[in-house]
Amino acid sequence: MVVRNIDGRSSVCVRRDSRQDAYGTRINGEKRNSFVLSWVVVILTFASLWGNAAPALGDASSPAILIAGIRGGSGRPSYQVLTGSTFGSSQNLPEALGQCPWIRAANDPTRNQTIGVFMDEALMLQTSVFDGSTWTTPVLLTSAAGDNAQRRTFDLHVGNSGLFLVVYWDSNQTSGLRFRTISGNGGATTFDGTVATLPASQIGSPSVQARWIALAGRPCEDRAVLTLVDSDGRIFAAIWSGSSFGSLTQLTASASTTLYECFAGAIEGVSGDPLVVYAKSDGSVVSRTFSSGAWQAEQTVAWPGSSLVNWLRLTTRSTDNTVLGAGHDAAGNIGFNRWDGTQWQASGEQLATGLTNAARPQFDIEFTPDGSSATLLYNQSGVGTVYYKNFSGTTWSAEMTSSGGSQIWAAGGLFHGASGASLWALWVPAGSRFFTTGFSGASVSAGLVQQAGLLMGGQATLPFDLVVPRSVVTPCPVASKPKLTKWETASPR
Repeated sequence: MVVRNIDGRSSVCVRRDSRQDAYGTRINGEKRNSFVLSWVVVILTFASLWGNAAPALGDASSPAILIAGIRGGSGRPSYQVLTGSTFGSSQNLPEALGQCPWIRAANDPTRNQTIGVFMDEALMLQTSVFDGSTWTTPVLLTSAAGDNAQRRTFDLHVGNSGLFLVVYWDSNQTSGLRFRTISGNGGATTFDGTVATLPASQIGSPSVQARWIALAGRPCEDRAVLTLVDSDGRIFAAIWSGSSFGSLTQLTASASTTLYECFAGAIEGVSGDPLVVYAKSDGSVVSRTFSSGAWQAEQTVAWPGSSLVNWLRLTTRSTDNTVLGAGHDAAGNIGFNRWDGTQWQASGEQLATGLTNAARPQFDIEFTPDGSSATLLYNQSGVGTVYYKNFSGTTWSAEMTSSGGSQIWAAGGLFHGASGASLWALWVPAGSRFFTTGFSGASVSAGLVQQAGLLMGGQATLPFDLVVPRSVVTPCPVASKPKLTKWETASPR
């Protein structure tokens, strides 16, 4: 989903500007990392594990594409078209995109087009659209997307109508929380819409900045939930109706951290009600639902252990209101709880221990598109090993492993496949080359294959994305649309 797309973490997870990362480097506006890690991407396919393929959603002619931020050489992102389980040759994206530690992409359900959003090392945020053969000239959204390229201060959502939504932080603007939409209405107008102005700092910071921004939606619907944490440690949320944003609501003033993505949003598969889960500085994990036009009171999410949670991820089952939540805490453990549409399990579960670095999102959790099963992907201290568990009904399988290259991996994610019962897994070890491998059943079906180029990245970034034509149990009713040509205004259409 992008996989949409991952996350959890130690005492390095508090939110004051004087905090340090795992390397002792000051963060939040002070001294921060200037080096670039050379990373490896390994791809697994969890295919044919859970039944027959579901029909594709919308325009099934949209290509499956892997996009990666490459360092060295051309110094711009590259892409490969995926046919079945085979990746085509590596091709360069437009040169103006530069070296990108963060990439988001999505396929349009109504036509054969894919949009990419790219944030480079200099915090320039740009977009480009792929029509199956060529990419458009990049459109600049902002030249100052926050103040630290280690944090994702933007996100992307595409609804069933084919309207692309990008939300981002623009440090050049007084009202820095912005959005743009793009559709196929023709014309050449470009417009930057304002979501809201963040309240003034409560801890004396000279300026408030968004630290992490996330959008979450569901198939067959334009609505999405926006969630963010700011430099004050406040978490906010707003609902996108498909054409405009509702009010930005403060959910808490005490996030567990501003360094990492300690929150996650989701929309229930049947009811369509939004849900946000977040970790607080007192060690608790809580949730809030949005119903009857308002955010409801906090509910405690039972969570194992007492360490602060650094990273959280949610995944929604498409066939009911089940939501699975996993988090990586500061002690290197993965905690879990399950939402049944009304309440959380009475007790949280600890699914893994011994993750190697609390400053990196070394896990992800994702349902298959048809909701028949879910997978938890993670890394422990074992070099060259990827760990995973499968969820079915209400229980998890035993831990399984797969070859993952020659090094411990830094960050990773799970992505929907093009059929109802398939997932793809990508992860980035702290090595030097870009690898792919096929995966089928409980064993690797193809050896590691080295690709050209070194990956861009940092300690917590995801310099890649994998998008495929979306699939669900029942295809959404969509009509063919013209090609995308216009960044448009925020006014309702």
